[in-house]
Amino acid sequence: ERPELEQRKTQLLAEQDNLKIQLAELEDQLLRELASSEGNILENKSLIESLNQTKAQSVNIGQALAHSQQVQADLDRERQVYAPIAQIGSSLYFLISQLSAVNHMYQFSLPSF
Repeated sequence: ERPELEQRKTQLLAEQDNLKIQLAELEDQLLRELASSEGNILENKSLIESLNQTKAQSVNIGQALAHSQQVQADLDRERQVYAPIAQIGSSLYFLISQLSAVNHMYQFSLPSF
């Protein structure tokens, strides 16, 4: 019953999606640059600089994704603390709702009183 956990999880999922999109864009950019390069690839300084920048950004995005997955796992563990309580609550609800099958006296509603 902590809504901030759900909000944080939603934010993490949005950040992960954005990071994955950035990674895909970097891959596309890299492929475009490689396809448009002329001559010897090893002698093209701008292409090598672009490859190094892409690699650095890719490493940063990978680290951010790993960190966000770790935080997401921590949030899931915090959320699972409430699972047994929810299970007991749902069991009680269905137990009380089925009591009327045992005896009509166990109908819990205002008109029955």
